[in-house]
Amino acid sequence: MEKYEPLSESEPKIFNIKEIHKRYWKKFCDRFYKNFRFPEGTDWDYKKKFEYFCNSKIQGDEHSNYAQRFLQVNIDELKQLKECSEEFLEQKDGYDIVPELFIFVRKMRRLSAKLENDSRIISLVCPYGRDESIDYTQFLITEKSSFLPKSKDWPTIRETIKSKACDRMLWEMMDSDFYSQSTNDTMITDDFEGNVIQYNPTDENIAFVVDEIFENKVYWYNESLKRYMRVCPTKGKGSEGNELMALLYRLFVSYCDSLKDIKDILDESPSPLKLVELQKERNHQISLFGNNDYGEHWMACMTHENGIQNVAKYFMHHRDLSTDNKERDFFYTLDKIFIIDDILQGNADKYGLNISYPDDWMKPSTEVAEDEKETSKAQQVAKQNIIPQMVYEKIKSCQEGKTKPQGLMFPVRAAIEAGLMSRLSYTEYKASGLMEVKKGSYYDYLKEDKIIYKIKEYKRILKDFKQLSNNDK
Repeated sequence: MEKYEPLSESEPKIFNIKEIHKRYWKKFCDRFYKNFRFPEGTDWDYKKKFEYFCNSKIQGDEHSNYAQRFLQVNIDELKQLKECSEEFLEQKDGYDIVPELFIFVRKMRRLSAKLENDSRIISLVCPYGRDESIDYTQFLITEKSSFLPKSKDWPTIRETIKSKACDRMLWEMMDSDFYSQSTNDTMITDDFEGNVIQYNPTDENIAFVVDEIFENKVYWYNESLKRYMRVCPTKGKGSEGNELMALLYRLFVSYCDSLKDIKDILDESPSPLKLVELQKERNHQISLFGNNDYGEHWMACMTHENGIQNVAKYFMHHRDLSTDNKERDFFYTLDKIFIIDDILQGNADKYGLNISYPDDWMKPSTEVAEDEKETSKAQQVAKQNIIPQMVYEKIKSCQEGKTKPQGLMFPVRAAIEAGLMSRLSYTEYKASGLMEVKKGSYYDYLKEDKIIYKIKEYKRILKDFKQLSNNDK
């Protein structure tokens, strides 16, 4: 049975997408919060939001093109609304005009919201340039309505609002002042060019209100479409200053894109070979990664502090020479390497995968001989009071009668946190004579991000060791 082969010395930094997620999640979440569709009324912190985001990605994403994940507008909708406007302007029946207008306005509102959403996202992430063969001005809607001249036999506003449904529709389409002025069924005195006149606004033809509503709503829809046209890139380069956000967008939304293919590899392999085949695939993808100029630059930069900033600049500066498929392949390969290595390190459950790990899987073959060589050295180190005697006795006392990793490791972690001993290698720990615990569990409970402070039993043990520390001063 083959063993887990750790990444080379520099590769953990290169392919540690988890660290990028952790570092930039807040920045990404704040910009794209509205697009995550979190359950209504949730008052979650960033950690909870990240868990929800990851779980939704693991469970599957309905979009196949990652660059379009949060984009909503499509050409067919723009065409349909344009055709709908032309059909509406041909209306002749004044008794159906308000319901027809209401349907049209609702369609316009929905598409306007999508246009505003896409304008915001495009300005941040700069997807590939739109199809320049499409003239978006053709989808602008004629703003001038002319129902009034042909409305001789149409009902008045008073007659129209007798229908509660029509009254409600008008209320939804008009601002409060315009609605109140137009539907106020009382005589009003007004000064018109020096002549005092009296009139009842509800005596006006319903066409007067329809024209006003149509022209106002179409104006704002056209403004949304013009904004969309302005931000849609006609070439690869993005807006200055948004390079990092554009890169982060792709890193986050492409998370788990490769999971389906990884599952296929597992399905095609018998149980004893599943991990072996995954490891082969990881190594193969790493060998391919540097063949892409994006990948080559990523590998050169990511071993340096804030190298992702340099990658982001390179990514946006060279997009004119790239293609959508090349870009997708880069992020897909990066995702696949990270996820496979995460699975190989014992985290299959995280991705909903049922994999049985051999007890010695995480112990590479090359370590066996090294462990034997280090044992005698570790025994000598242990004898040199690397663990003070009273601390050693306290840990032994706490471990007595315990069999589970948690019970065995709480006192070790507490002694380190209290400053009573240094962090030992697993070989040194085994040589110390303390209760034996599996290597994976040993290092797991010593991880800085292993949150155990809230566990009551650990709090009690830590308090005892801190007291021991104080007594020793």
